[in-house]
Amino acid sequence: VIEIDRLLKMGNKARKELARANRRREKDIEELNAQIRGYGVLNDYNRQKMRLWNESEGYSPYEPERKIPLEELFTDKYNLDHIVPKSKIFDFSNDNLVLAPKHLNEAKNRMTGQDFAESLGIRENYIEFVNSRKFSDRKKQFLLMSEDDIPTDWLSRSAGTDYNTRCFLTLAPGAYCIPNKLVNMYLRQWHWDAYDEDDVRNSLAKSYVLANFDKATLDYFDNIKYLSNDGISISFEKLPFPLRGKSDGSFVSAYSIEPNIIMPYLKNVRVYVPRVKFFRKTKHGHTTRFALHKETVYGERKRYRRNAKGEIITDLYYQVRQPISKMSNNMLKNISDKAIQRILLKDVEKYGSIADAVQAWNETPPKFNGKPIRSVAVAFKSSSLTPLHSAYKGETAKFSKYSRKVDFVYNSMMYSVKIEDGKRVTKPLIQALRELNEGTFTDKDSFHKGDKVAYEGNPYFISGIEESGAISLRSVYTLKAENALKLTKVEDILKLERIKEGQV
Repeated sequence: VIEIDRLLKMGNKARKELARANRRREKDIEELNAQIRGYGVLNDYNRQKMRLWNESEGYSPYEPERKIPLEELFTDKYNLDHIVPKSKIFDFSNDNLVLAPKHLNEAKNRMTGQDFAESLGIRENYIEFVNSRKFSDRKKQFLLMSEDDIPTDWLSRSAGTDYNTRCFLTLAPGAYCIPNKLVNMYLRQWHWDAYDEDDVRNSLAKSYVLANFDKATLDYFDNIKYLSNDGISISFEKLPFPLRGKSDGSFVSAYSIEPNIIMPYLKNVRVYVPRVKFFRKTKHGHTTRFALHKETVYGERKRYRRNAKGEIITDLYYQVRQPISKMSNNMLKNISDKAIQRILLKDVEKYGSIADAVQAWNETPPKFNGKPIRSVAVAFKSSSLTPLHSAYKGETAKFSKYSRKVDFVYNSMMYSVKIEDGKRVTKPLIQALRELNEGTFTDKDSFHKGDKVAYEGNPYFISGIEESGAISLRSVYTLKAENALKLTKVEDILKLERIKEGQV
C-alpha cells in the first residue's frame, strides 16, 4: 500500500513554509560556498565542516584554546567527530557532530565527548566552552553526555516522529514505527536506494522494511551501548534484520534477505498512482475534469483595434485567472497586467525556457510590489472557450429538468488519437463531450489522456495529446508531473499497447 506523497496533500500554509525552508537552505549553501571558496573544494563534506566551524565560532571543544585556521580546516588535519559514538547511540545528525583534530579524534575512540575531555584533563574548560556557545539544547545534551547518561530508549523516543512511518502504522496496526534514517540505512545496505524519493518503488522498499521490523530489532538499537561494552562489534555496513530475542537476553538474526532476491521484483513491478479521470458522469450528464473553474472567468470583455484599412474592429475575450504554475508561452503573451508580464518575461529569459521558469516559480514565486505572484489574469479569445452546461440547453448536455451552468472549457483541448491508414486523427474535447451526452460516442479503440499504456515494454500514463497527434507519456512510477517521452511519429505511436485494469 502506497501513501500518497505529502506534497500532494499539503495545504497552502504548509507549502509556503516548505518553499521558505528551501529558500533558506539554498541561501545557506550560497553563504557557505562563499566562505569556503579559496580555501577548499566546494562539496557537502566541506560545507558541513564550515557549518560546524561557524557554529563553534572556529574552535574544537577538545582544543578550546586554539582557533582553527581556515587554511587547515579543509585539510586532513581536522575530522568530523560524533560526540557520542555511533556504537553507543544511534544518531547521525548534525547535533551529534563537532570538529576534532585528527590525532585527538583517533585517541577519543569510543568515548563520549565529556568523558574524553575529562581524560585530557580539560573538563572545566570543555564545559565552559559548551555553555558559552549558542548551541542548540539537543547539541548541548550530546556534548554534556557521559557514558552513564546515554539513554537506553534513544531510538524508541523518535519512533512515530517520521511522516512515512506514521502513515505505515495507520495501515499496519501492531507494526513498530522506527525513524526514517534507520529505514534508509537498510535501503542502502540492500542497494534498494536506486530510486529517488518521488519514485513509488522507493515507498515500496520502505514499506517492506517496516513490515518486517520487530520489537527485538528496535531493542537491539536501543541497547547498542551495552553490546559495544561487551565487545560485540557493531557493523553499520551489515545491519542485523530481522532479529529475534533469545532467553538469555541476547539477539540472533532469524533470517536474512539477499538484495538480489527483492530488487528484480521492485524493478519490474508496476505500481500505478491514482489515475486522473478525464470525464466525470453525474446525474446532470458528462462534464470534464479539466475545465476552467467558473469563478476564475470574469465575464466577456471587449477591446478595439484598427485593421490595415483603418477600420475599427471589436475583439471579444474572456479574462481568466490562471496560476503561474500552468503558464505557457501563449498565456505569457496575453497577460493583462503588463508590469507583471515584464517581470515574468525577464525570468523566462533568465532561466532559458518557460518550463524551467515555471519550475523555479513553483519553488520561489517572483514578486511584484513586494508580494509573491501566484496567479495572473490572462486574456483568452472568446472563440477559444466554450461555456459548458450540465443540463438544459447547454453546449454538451441533453435537455432535462436540471439546469446548472458548470464551467468553461478550451476548444483546442484534444481528447483522443486514432491511427487510420498511417494518419493521426484527434478529436476536440468539446466534440467528445457532446457525443457522450448524445449517446453517439464510439471512440473505444483510441487512446485518451490518462490511459495506461506500454511502450517498448515499459508502462506509462498518457499525460497529453496535442492537436498534431503527438502523445506525451509520463512514467507510472513517479509522482512528479513530468513527461518522460513525447511520441510524434506514427510508427512510434503504433507501438503503444493499452494496459487493461489489473494487468501487470
